[in-house]
Order: sequence, then C-alpha cells, then structure tokens
Amino acid sequence: TEIIISEGITKLGSSSFRGLSGLKNIQLPSSLEILDANCLASCKHLEKLELPQGLKTLGGGALQFLGITEITVPDSVISFGNAMFYGCDKLTKAELLFEYTTLPGSTFRGCKALSEFNFPDHLTSIGGLEFAQTGLREIILPAGITSIPDQSFSLCSNLTSVTMNGEVSTIDHYAFRTARNLQTVTFMGKTAPSTIASNAFDGVTGSKLTVNYPADGEGYDHPDWQAFFPAGTTFIRAEGVPSAKDATLIGKNVVDTMLTAK
Repeated sequence: TEIIISEGITKLGSSSFRGLSGLKNIQLPSSLEILDANCLASCKHLEKLELPQGLKTLGGGALQFLGITEITVPDSVISFGNAMFYGCDKLTKAELLFEYTTLPGSTFRGCKALSEFNFPDHLTSIGGLEFAQTGLREIILPAGITSIPDQSFSLCSNLTSVTMNGEVSTIDHYAFRTARNLQTVTFMGKTAPSTIASNAFDGVTGSKLTVNYPADGEGYDHPDWQAFFPAGTTFIRAEGVPSAKDATLIGKNVVDTMLTAK
C-alpha cells in the first residue's frame, strides 16, 4: 500500500495511520508541519520515510514500531515527543539535525540494530529507557549530561565502553543492567558521582570491567563508592585522563591517550 498526502496539508492527526500494517510507502508533502502522537505508529512494513524540511512537531510515539532502517529528522523541528523510535528494531542510522538539548525518554528503546549514535555537545539530559535494548557498542556522553536516569542503557548486550565527560552526580536504577559485555567505564568528572543505585550495574561481569577516573579525581578511591560496582571490578586512577574542567580532549581521544596508572 502506498499513500500520497496532498500538498497543502499541514497536519496529520493523532493515530492517523496507526497499525496500518500493509503500508509500505508514504509520501509526505513539503507543507507538512505536524505529525501528531502515534501518527504512523506500528506501520511495521514501512521501510522508508522522508520527513520534509519545514516539519515542526513530532508528537510522542509518532514513528514507533516502524520497519525503517534510516531516518533523518530535519533542523526545522522544534518539538520532539517521547518514545519516537521505540521498537524500530531495523533502524541502523538516525540523524537528528535539529538543536535539541533533551531526549525525552524511550527515544531509541528497542532499536536493536542501532550500533552507534553521536551524542551532540549541546545535549544536557536524557530520559529513562532512552537507549534500552539497543545495539550500541560505545557511548560517549557530552559534558552537559550530569545524570543517568533509570534503565537508560539497560539490556545493551553489545555495549563495551562508556565515557562520561561531565560532572555526573547520579546513576539511577538499572542504568546499565545486563550490559554483560561492558569492559570500560571512564569518568571525567573531578568528583565521583554521589548517588549510584545499588542495581545500576546489575548483570555486569566485574571481572571484565575496568573503571577509569582522573588522576586528580575525588571520592573515587573510597571503598563505599567502589562497592556500587560488581565484585571483581578493576579501578584505575589514570594519568592522561584530565578532569572535566581541565579536559582539552574528550571521549575516545582521552581514553586512547591514557599512558600510565597511579
């Protein structure tokens, strides 16, 4: 089934085409400004979708449970709802071109084929279950992220490396649950996170895990803090890992330039 939306149409209402399982192609007009909540949700055989430049609003869940493999959200978007790509299990590439500071929760939940995502420098917060059950292999969080909400990266079984470039204060419940291949967590903050849920790393194998932190970091050596990580975790106070306020290199570059451990 193919649907062509006429030019002049500016809005597709809530659940307009929800569950239309036979839909394989839809052409959206350049006049379109609003895709309301759940508009195209559960069109499981919709494999390609081009969002028009000029689109302003994507309602919650508007594009969840589609068969798309790639998506580009134009820079004209000013409102972006939660659970946008939830359950798009074939999605391998997502480009969000608009200036967003927040991902509102469950945006990429269940996108099992999504192996990489570029977290922009202007991002300051993510919601719960944001990247749960995705195929991400490496996570490099920008300096503006100071809290890791509930289950943000849970069930990410391909995840091997996490770098937190900011002064992270909180890692919430099941944040990295069952990330069973997680090998490296690098903190860049001058001060160790003050709140880590006891189950934040539930299901992570301690004997495989190394936690790196700045040579001038505070609080990382305390036994009570280290107890939040799985038994067998290795902790390294690493030279060449400047604290967040002093860092001139971030993320992977810093990890790659580690030289020695104190």
